[in-house]
Amino acid sequence: MDGQRTLIRYYAIRKPNGHYLGALQVTENVEHICQLCEQHVFEHGVVEGQVVDGVSSASINENK
Repeated sequence: MDGQRTLIRYYAIRKPNGHYLGALQVTENVEHICQLCEQHVFEHGVVEGQVVDGVSSASINENK
């Protein structure tokens, strides 16, 4: 998308009873994350020794 790498995700939208209402499309620019991975800076949720938001230290240690 415009030369940037993107991640497109679709989420089902449902009523509490499970009745399907439609889908929500979320488009995210992931260029920065891809660049960090290519530079081997981003590994197991850690960037330069810091835990990245959304990644717990338990899941990081589990992958070692």
